[in-house]
Amino acid sequence: MKTFFYSIVGVVALGVTAAHSASVVVRDPGLVPYEIVDGNSIGSIKGLKETYNISKPISVIGNSINRDTFPRWEVKKEPCSFIYSSARERGLYRLLELWPDLKKSMPEATLRVFGPSYDVDNSQLPKLNGVHYMGSVDQMTLHTWQMKSEYWLNPTAYEETYCITALEMQYAGCIPITTNLAALTEVVSDRGFLMNLDETNADFISIVKAIHGSPELKSKLRRKANEWAKQQSWKFRIEEWVNLLKKYEDR
Repeated sequence: MKTFFYSIVGVVALGVTAAHSASVVVRDPGLVPYEIVDGNSIGSIKGLKETYNISKPISVIGNSINRDTFPRWEVKKEPCSFIYSSARERGLYRLLELWPDLKKSMPEATLRVFGPSYDVDNSQLPKLNGVHYMGSVDQMTLHTWQMKSEYWLNPTAYEETYCITALEMQYAGCIPITTNLAALTEVVSDRGFLMNLDETNADFISIVKAIHGSPELKSKLRRKANEWAKQQSWKFRIEEWVNLLKKYEDR
């Protein structure tokens, strides 16, 4: 029986995927009377079915993170701190556009911007009050700053297939405020705030201010997000893959 492994962005080997990858498994329909596709986003199922003309069941399996690169010691949150740690084209430009107005409303706000290793030239990015361009750093440094930060403000128009960053932020207790596009609706869900893409910069700022003004709400969101993120372990993911393959091994 032939099994094909395909990854949209990364490498797949029996469920252990590279970071930021969406995994897809398709069994050759010419050899067996069924097909399996595992993608990281429920939102992509319709597109997968249409693109590959798949009519049989589709199962969704998420991704995970390496917890060993998060500090094991207590990290104190910096008040009114924001962080961005994705490729700049996925939401940074709009974040920088709204930042001056957010800074006026919240003068104590700070933003630290991290990026991938190829994204090192910050010379064309605006110099804004409270914004620090940190460049590409090692995972421990990044995750330490995620744990120090209060908010992940990500006004993205990019359709994520999963979004490892969203999982990292929740594990770090950094509250997500992002858009309700693609996989973000599942990976963030009610553990943060999901905005419509057509909402204004002022709408995003209003939500941030509302959260920031409610210590009870902040604590509730952080606790809920962290508890969920802890469950998204590689051990659990491997069990999902094994159970899925066992389900079909005798067919």
